Amino acid sequence: FLGGVQVAKGYIHKPELTAEKFLCNPFSSNVADQMYRTGDRVRFLPDGNIEYLGRTDDQVKWRGFRIEPGEIETTLAEHPGIHQAAILLREDTPGDKRLVGYLIAHESQTVDKSAVKTWLKTRVPDYMIPSAFMTLDKMPLTPSGKIDRRKLPVPDYAEVTQLYVAPRTPAEEALVQIWSEVLNVPQVGIHDDFFELGGHSLLATQLVSRVRDALNVELQLIALFNHSTVAEFATDVAEASGETGIADIKPCDRTQPLPLSFAQQRLWFLDQLEPGNPVYNVPWAMRLDGPLNIKALQASIDDLVARHESLRTLFSVTMGKPQQCVLEQTAVPVESVDATGDDEAQLEERLRALARIPFGLGQTPLMRVHVLHVANDQHIILLVLHHIISDGWSLSVMYQELVQLYAGHCHNKPVSLPALPVHYADYSVWQHDWFRGAGQQQQLDYWTERLHGAPSILELPTDRPRGATQTYNGAFIERVLPEHIHTGLKNIARQEHATLFMTCLTAFNVLLARYSGQTDICVGTPVAGRRHTDLEGLIGFFINTLVMRSDLSGQPSFVEAVARTKQTALEAYAHQELPFEKLVDELHPTRDMSHAPLFQVAFILQNTPWDQSATLHDLEISPIELDYGVSKFDLSLVMAERREGLLMHFEYNTDLYDRDTIDRMVGHFGTLLEAIVQDRQQPVTKLQLLTNPEQQQILYDWNATD
Repeated sequence: FLGGVQVAKGYIHKPELTAEKFLCNPFSSNVADQMYRTGDRVRFLPDGNIEYLGRTDDQVKWRGFRIEPGEIETTLAEHPGIHQAAILLREDTPGDKRLVGYLIAHESQTVDKSAVKTWLKTRVPDYMIPSAFMTLDKMPLTPSGKIDRRKLPVPDYAEVTQLYVAPRTPAEEALVQIWSEVLNVPQVGIHDDFFELGGHSLLATQLVSRVRDALNVELQLIALFNHSTVAEFATDVAEASGETGIADIKPCDRTQPLPLSFAQQRLWFLDQLEPGNPVYNVPWAMRLDGPLNIKALQASIDDLVARHESLRTLFSVTMGKPQQCVLEQTAVPVESVDATGDDEAQLEERLRALARIPFGLGQTPLMRVHVLHVANDQHIILLVLHHIISDGWSLSVMYQELVQLYAGHCHNKPVSLPALPVHYADYSVWQHDWFRGAGQQQQLDYWTERLHGAPSILELPTDRPRGATQTYNGAFIERVLPEHIHTGLKNIARQEHATLFMTCLTAFNVLLARYSGQTDICVGTPVAGRRHTDLEGLIGFFINTLVMRSDLSGQPSFVEAVARTKQTALEAYAHQELPFEKLVDELHPTRDMSHAPLFQVAFILQNTPWDQSATLHDLEISPIELDYGVSKFDLSLVMAERREGLLMHFEYNTDLYDRDTIDRMVGHFGTLLEAIVQDRQQPVTKLQLLTNPEQQQILYDWNATD
């Protein structure tokens, strides 16, 4: 740390980095004095000079995560059989980075590398687990006595992958290739477990769709959960009928009117009821540090618009029916905004105002690009799209392609992106054809039975009574859970053969049940809606919403509740093709304009495909979490895995809840998760909910007689 009058006040327009690096100086009586966290490790010499020893934060970036090797080394040093450990990110083959652990055993002991890896998985996140371990007699040292990482030997990767078993049949060969592509893992053996390699529900859906295309078999997600290795799954493939249960999407006849997808129909209808409501604007903001090439950015946006029909689509009415109109070309100009001199509050307000500018669905473009000039080589780019042409996955597609296109234009080199086999309008036509077929009835029958008798509303206590019509004014609160809770929840998921999504959804259901007093809980959750591989590279509104109805009656333990959620989720995934809008039409729930039908609370685990390691040419990028004052539901919880822990993002309707109320709820959820990690066998009604200060207040302060 550095202190004194020479220390700056912070980083301009970077409050998060300022809060991380600039701390109150505990050695000064002036509360305004700060000290700066340099990250350097030094020592004072007897003569008063300072000797530099290295960095305390030698971060490396692997698999999209920033990792502190020292954290892993410290954890490994706690293993009873390990005397010393070193972690190094190696790139012995160009483009193939691997995290390697070097271990020295205690005297007269040997190290079981497989056992060490299993032990480490219970203490750190999966992305911090080295690909290989190597035992050494001693560490190479520098003259000053530090580990000389440049002299750490190249591991024998053949040895560390000794459990690898090659595919034995054509089906296993095909599955190994699909496993490798979906998981982005260079080598997969037939006994490797899909979920231990980093798989989750969204990737599982992608894998099943690719198996359908490659092997002409239709398997449900539950098959992958039950048989999660290549060898086991290959048995299911062999037993499958060879017929796919879902038709291919083909280019449609463009001489006929192009219908809206069912999801688009709902947004179009809502827009007719309340034109100009920004609730379905999708803003996406990034801070850019470095020289921005505006011409290259504009050319890249032009390429995206030319490539994706959704970005050239408007919506009109023909003979009383809305339809898509795809234009041959349209312009999306990059609008420059002078924001020099704005402080953080002014920048946030400016971004909020730009994000809330309404779209007209009968006009193009339904996308805007703003570039705010903040200072020299400092910009903020804000993209705003209407939800009717995009979703969260689409933003990932757009970013990955923008990265490639921008780099190409900066170097004046053409970029060749893979051709798109179909477009969104083709999907819309396919969806209507599918709904007229036999497949939809089976799915409708499932949902009708599943939601029969479900409560129409989740009676959470609110600060104000619900109005006659639903509103969408909102705000959010974010917290990051400690890493031990993140790791603990993943361990529960692994041991219960579930996913992190299923485990976190169960915990959220427990919170809602404790708040509402209900044991029959309906929560909405989105699915990508891209079960065809041809849809993975498109920009468009594919997302579908599933209603997860959970039963917490009978005093189940938490692990019993996880098992119930797992069964509910797998059944829902198997019936995810039925559009939510058609489900509402068919069920005819009692219409109440004061709240959303079927569910009012949503849960999302953010795991859309997003290459966090990609950069925009030579620009340093940091995302901006933009609060533009909207909440689509009464309450939504978005969770996401981050390097520092598990992110909780509580979005709430400000016409129903005060911030203090949601802040208490966030605290209760954190306490609940802590209790779950400590004892997963407890009945859900007995898990601790109150925070320590609340227990102190209720048990002692309010009962004090003095």
